[in-house]
Amino acid sequence: MAAYFGAIEKAPFTAIILITEMVGSVEQVLPMIIATFVSYYFLDLLGGRPIYEALRSQMPFKKNLIINIKNQINTKKQSSIKSRLFFCYLIKYLLLLRSIFLL
Repeated sequence: MAAYFGAIEKAPFTAIILITEMVGSVEQVLPMIIATFVSYYFLDLLGGRPIYEALRSQMPFKKNLIINIKNQINTKKQSSIKSRLFFCYLIKYLLLLRSIFLL
């Protein structure tokens, strides 16, 4: 499973760590490392691409990409305004507490 995942994702270290965590033992780590890197090497020899890169190249997403970028910009603006308000009120609250307890 680690060899397959490491090859199709082109992320062998991630595959080894994930499968080791799922199994819960380190008894099979060395064979898993060998199998993962062999499958990764053969995928490179065959000219394979990572699965998500291959799927992304087949998707028409230019229009959706522009819409998503605009939405992210609007979200960032709203979150920055909210964070500024939060910190402004937090500072005012702390100053009020300080003035109360120092009296």
